[in-house]
Amino acid sequence: MEKPSKEWDTVPPCGMYCGECKSYLEDKCGGCRSGRGVAAEFPKVCTISSCAAKRGVRLCLDCGDFPCGHMDYFKARNLRESACYIDIVSNMKAVREAGLDGFRKRKDSLVKERLACAKQKGVEFCDSCKDWPCELCKNVPLTDEPQVPP
Repeated sequence: MEKPSKEWDTVPPCGMYCGECKSYLEDKCGGCRSGRGVAAEFPKVCTISSCAAKRGVRLCLDCGDFPCGHMDYFKARNLRESACYIDIVSNMKAVREAGLDGFRKRKDSLVKERLACAKQKGVEFCDSCKDWPCELCKNVPLTDEPQVPP
């Protein structure tokens, strides 16, 4: 695998999008590919980046063994609790379909909207808002099943 360029710092192999993370936005984390992220700080907790490097893939979705046990970290007991897992798989598919630049532009645009909304409401980030999660924070459902409110 070629050495990751800085443009990939916001998209680790697992498919998270670091550019929407509070720690990344506050410069407390540089993303897993930068060497200043969760994978570097907690290699026993997150083994995904080292596995992807060994296998020569940029995204786990491109690995012949995907999904594997490394991804179990993101799974939960039911669909509602597995939202993070669904989100990261969707992100990886979006990178594949739109390309890295297209994916990042769409995500960055959404992050700007969310930050502007938070500022308008007098909070720093969405998770501090009394209305969270609002319509702006919701993802498009990935299933045709009716969405049951909590």
